[in-house]
Order: sequence, then C-alpha cells, then structure tokens
Amino acid sequence: MKNFLKKITAAVLALAMVITVSATPAQAAKKKVKLSKKSITMTAKGVPYSLSVKNTSKNSKISWSFSSADPDSTPISISIAADKRSVTIMALTGGSGTITCKVGKKKYKCKYKVTLPVVPNFQTLTDYIDQNGIFSPKGTQIYSDPQTSGDNTYSVYLYSHYGDTDSICIDMNGGNKTTQSYWSLTFLISADGNVRTFSLNHRQNSIDDWSATIDEVKASKIAGKNTSAYNIVFPQYLTTPQIASYQKQASAQFKSSLALLDTYLNQKFGYGVDTLGF
Repeated sequence: MKNFLKKITAAVLALAMVITVSATPAQAAKKKVKLSKKSITMTAKGVPYSLSVKNTSKNSKISWSFSSADPDSTPISISIAADKRSVTIMALTGGSGTITCKVGKKKYKCKYKVTLPVVPNFQTLTDYIDQNGIFSPKGTQIYSDPQTSGDNTYSVYLYSHYGDTDSICIDMNGGNKTTQSYWSLTFLISADGNVRTFSLNHRQNSIDDWSATIDEVKASKIAGKNTSAYNIVFPQYLTTPQIASYQKQASAQFKSSLALLDTYLNQKFGYGVDTLGF
C-alpha cells in the first residue's frame, strides 16, 4: 500500500512538472500593446487628463496625434512626455475626436469628448434671438438699428445656431465717413465661451484693404476684458514690413470694435462681451 501511494505521489509530481514546463512559454509571452483608456470624457478646463501606452518594448518608436470631428475646432491640446509613453491632455473647447498613438507601424486609438459648462448669459441670448429673430440660411437672425459712437456708425447682426451649430455668430459692420475707414468684425462663440472662428476686415480710402483671422484660441486681456481671441494672422501675400504695420493697426481696430460691441450688448441685453465668455 505504501509503495502504491509512493507511485501515485511520484506520478502526480511528474505530471505537475510537465504542466509547469508546458505553461512557462505561454506565461512568458509578451503582453499586448494597448492604451490605458479606450475613451476619455473631459468636463473642465485647466484639469489635466492622462493617457498612456502600455507594454511597449524599450526600443519602440512611438508617436502621438489627435483629430477633431469638427475641422474648424481644436477641442484639446496634448503634451507628450519625454519617454513618449504618455500624454497629458487639456480641454480647450467643446467637441470630440480621436487621439492616436502609433507604435511602430500599428495605431492605437482613444476616443475623446469635451463637454464644458455653458457660460453665463449664452442661453439667455440664444433664447432671445430664437424668439425675436427671423429665419435665415445662416441661422435665426436679429439685426440692430444702426448705432453710433463718436464718428463711428455701426450695425450688429446676431445669429443663433449659426450654420446648424450650437453657436452664436456676432457680425458687426462699421465705418467712419470722416476718415473713410470701413471695417467688419465677425466671430462665432460656442456655448462654453470659446471663439471658434474669427475675422476682422478693414478698408480705407477704397485702396488700403486688409483682413485678419485668428488661428488659435488663447486667453488674453484686451481693453480690460477677458478675451478668448488674440492671435491676428495676416494673409501670406503681405510683406514683413506690412505685417508689422497692419498688426498694430488691426490690434487698435479690434479693441475699438470690441468696445463698440460691448456698448451695444450692454444697452440691448444688460451685459457685455466679457460676460459671454469672449
């Protein structure tokens, strides 16, 4: 009986060794490369969100990129760590898209969505335009009677749901007959208070034409207001000296335009561009 038990014990031990040896290659197999998250939802500005790639080899060639569902909007910014194995993501404006990590020739994707709170008075202004405006191909439209400030005369068009988006378009046209200076300021503001598109156009004496657009959204101070629009970029056909001169002129025109617009909004609605988030 004792010999039988010894034989059984030996057989079990031998079988265990076989199982252990056969399992070792599977256990030693490389873990699959993957991202730490398949999706990210961001609900606040100034809060860092992290994303990393796992199980990469020491010599892996890693790169990161992101795309936006709306080509005219940049909802996020990303900062890549020194070892390129992780990124820090910051929300800029509402939107969605995909963050892509490329490891060698293979791509790994993470969906992102930015949902930021509505700024004060945005919904109030949207409701007012919807209730009192008229339908137009661009969106529901409200038009102001010509306004004056000093020698300047200007008109304001407000559109809600501009281009079928959850945005308000402010389109202001003005001029000064004394100096024969005419200009227009147009921008879209989203519900979270960010400027999505922007343009400033100027014409003087019918010959001095220029235009400017904003290609980046960043906080700055203009005329004492917290403003999201700042970086005026001119068309490439302008020479360097012209850019420096027109940059200064555009900055002054922009401040003047915002001041006029602020006056109009305060008179009409009781709050200005600063409380809209712009």
